[in-house]
Amino acid sequence: MKLFEMTQIQNFKQLSPEQQRFTAKLINIEVKRIAKEKAIPEEKAYWGFTHGLYGSDRSI
Repeated sequence: MKLFEMTQIQNFKQLSPEQQRFTAKLINIEVKRIAKEKAIPEEKAYWGFTHGLYGSDRSI
């Protein structure tokens, strides 16, 4: 599964509560890092992240 696929609600709900918290924190950290590196708003970074841009297409 690709990292950005974890942002889709049906995939996210398949995880245990502990995995959901970990994944949410991971996504939050990645989005903030992307926003800082690209000098873009976090909203735009999140959109790109959820669509497989900015390296979120790697397998986990």
